[in-house]
Amino acid sequence: MWSLSPQPTHRVVLRYIELETGHIGDGPAWIARVATTDSGGQLYFNRRAFLRLEGSRYMDVESYQVYRIERLRNEDGTRRRDGLPIKIEHAAVSHYLRRTGLAQLDPRRFHVIPDLPQTNTAAFHTFACRPSIMEPRTAFPNTLRPF
Repeated sequence: MWSLSPQPTHRVVLRYIELETGHIGDGPAWIARVATTDSGGQLYFNRRAFLRLEGSRYMDVESYQVYRIERLRNEDGTRRRDGLPIKIEHAAVSHYLRRTGLAQLDPRRFHVIPDLPQTNTAAFHTFACRPSIMEPRTAFPNTLRPF
């Protein structure tokens, strides 16, 4: 279907991605191809690696920003209700239209962008093994003390 094979254990899926850090439901949003591990604990998108925090919340391992990355939902596949446009990869448009049953994209809601760059997953392998990423108490022991 899509040509992206970063590692044999990764598969490529279509996801809704929204930046949460610094935003309250109005962060930049994309519908794009995401490489994922079988467990879904690690995702790769737009030259970034993400580790699952809880549910559909993921953390960028380099910037520590939190993103919501989830399956397409509702009739239009998004959670977006604020009227801001969602960027959608050119290669994902036909799959998105088939998935949602829409005949065409609403230009007020979607902005088609060129395909995003692939992520070199091997460059991020060491992040998955660092305890400070998944256990903030180890990295920042003074920030989680009880009152």
